[in-house]
Amino acid sequence: MIFSLPFLTKPDVISLPQNDKDPEERRKEVEDNRELYQWTHDAIADASMIAGLPKPENPQFGWIEEIVKILLRVTANSIALRVDKFQEDGAALTREVFSAISSFATSIISRLLSGSFDRDAAKESVEELEQIVSMSIEGEGSSLNEYKEMFQVYKPDMVATLDQFLRDDIFGWYRVAGPNPMRITKLDKPVKELFPELTDQILRGIRAFGGDSIVEMEKEGRLFYVDYPEFKGVTAGVLPDGTKKEGYHIYSPTCLLAVPKNLNDRTTVLPIAIRCDQDKSYSMYTPNLNHTDEITWIAAKQTVQVADGVIHEAAYHLGRTHLLIEVFNGGAHRSLAPNHPIMKLLENHFYGTCLINTAAVDALINPGGTIDKITAPQIEVTKQVAASSVNSPSFSFNEWMPDKELASRGLIGADQLKFPYRDYALRLWDIINEWVTAYLGAYYKNDTDVQNDTELAAWCKEVVDADKGNLHGFGDNDSGKIKTLAYLIRVVSMIIFTASVQHAAVNFTQSTLMQFTPAMPLVGLQPAPNTEKPFNSLDDWVTKMLPTLEQAKLQMDTAELIGVLQYTTLGEYGRSLSFVSDEVELALKNFQEQLSIVGGDIQRGNAVERLAGLPPYTQLVPKNIPQSINI
Repeated sequence: MIFSLPFLTKPDVISLPQNDKDPEERRKEVEDNRELYQWTHDAIADASMIAGLPKPENPQFGWIEEIVKILLRVTANSIALRVDKFQEDGAALTREVFSAISSFATSIISRLLSGSFDRDAAKESVEELEQIVSMSIEGEGSSLNEYKEMFQVYKPDMVATLDQFLRDDIFGWYRVAGPNPMRITKLDKPVKELFPELTDQILRGIRAFGGDSIVEMEKEGRLFYVDYPEFKGVTAGVLPDGTKKEGYHIYSPTCLLAVPKNLNDRTTVLPIAIRCDQDKSYSMYTPNLNHTDEITWIAAKQTVQVADGVIHEAAYHLGRTHLLIEVFNGGAHRSLAPNHPIMKLLENHFYGTCLINTAAVDALINPGGTIDKITAPQIEVTKQVAASSVNSPSFSFNEWMPDKELASRGLIGADQLKFPYRDYALRLWDIINEWVTAYLGAYYKNDTDVQNDTELAAWCKEVVDADKGNLHGFGDNDSGKIKTLAYLIRVVSMIIFTASVQHAAVNFTQSTLMQFTPAMPLVGLQPAPNTEKPFNSLDDWVTKMLPTLEQAKLQMDTAELIGVLQYTTLGEYGRSLSFVSDEVELALKNFQEQLSIVGGDIQRGNAVERLAGLPPYTQLVPKNIPQSINI
């Protein structure tokens, strides 16, 4: 096979190894795959990845077509911007761009047809295109309008068009429905431990909390927080031109949030206090205008957005979706025969992950690459955060399952908090679990069948071996082994959930809530605020603290490239499962119907969000969720 299309594979008789009528052929297929899929810990230091790009991981033609469409949109926006700002020849630029894209697509397709995918040649084609797309926009912005004007072809999200990102309810919405819903935690300690300066008098000067008190909030469980201690003392990286980021900053803030007492279905959580550094000697800022001026409050919120965006990209996006699935993908290909029922199911959810991770190493998280240019930390720090978020004892696979993870933050049953990610992710988790239970139940009748599966046992060894997958907190009772059917169902459900639902939750908001850089910048140009009035006006804040215009354009283009492509759809397996039992096909139909119901419920909920002036929550509408991490 030149490329991996599950529905073009031969209709093998799906079976467990203990029931296979041709065990020798099966063993040979596994051995052949073990030669193709070799572990490396060098692409990202200490992260478990597959070396190179095995031939079965080559891109599909449909995927290439969608990437080319996005590249055309990115280049069209750049052409329009260059014509608008520099009066360049639009027709000549268009011819140049189309020639480069044609060369890019032709070179990839010809190599696929010849049976090989040349990473270096593909990288050169991308670099050639980048040279055409790139443009020099020097200096800092002087107003928000300069950042808005970059949206020539792209359709900016409402937070950009109406400056709504400056609102406190939008800031709160980012915590529960934004790119990183994995940080907000129910406060389980006295407010005085975080903000000893916060008093009822200050609180009651905040709009929406006029008749409230700290004691009431604590008693009723209406307090939440986000905290970023890992960034204390982190070093900045490099500028777009390759020089060291002197004066560029990452922050380690703490933010206290609360749900108003008189909540309704339009109420979201609101920030009530921010300290821009872990050092308690730093000032506390609040939205009480008698306590903090408006521009300083905006700057304080920016420190949270920067920290949240950086940890989102490194840990929750790259680490705990892309790298986590790579561990299971590599281990599965080295252990499970192609006709193993688990491989037959999961090949749909593994598609594209190795490819896109390889591309990220080559062009996104390389020294001097895109992420190095638009984020504050040194790129090696970003990689370290990503690797340690998955391949270190601080991460437990079992505790990361959504029901346990949300419970660990005190968010299960915290009905005071309007939290779209929690509500819909848990519903989708249950639906996936039900589908996997039915599917695996067709092959494993009891725990004995699980324990007699030698390929499954080999997969577990690959996943937890320190020199291979190096995953911690895995197995029944963290044993590193799958001993029961109940636990196997949770493992397979978690793989599908991570590859589809979780990745959609943290990836696709990049092209909406993160594309307009002022709304969620990944770097600050000033130290963490710690004075009474560090900025004279909104434009002064824009000029002094926001990323440069060049960085903003790069963040905007990158968000379009990696936050738009939705290739394949959750629950749509095509013919790859067409030869399984009637029982499984009935379960699949039910799975698809349940997904459709969730989609309708989310859309109805979005009608309420629109009335409240909040961005609609679209990333977990099932028709928008791909089967796998392929972007």
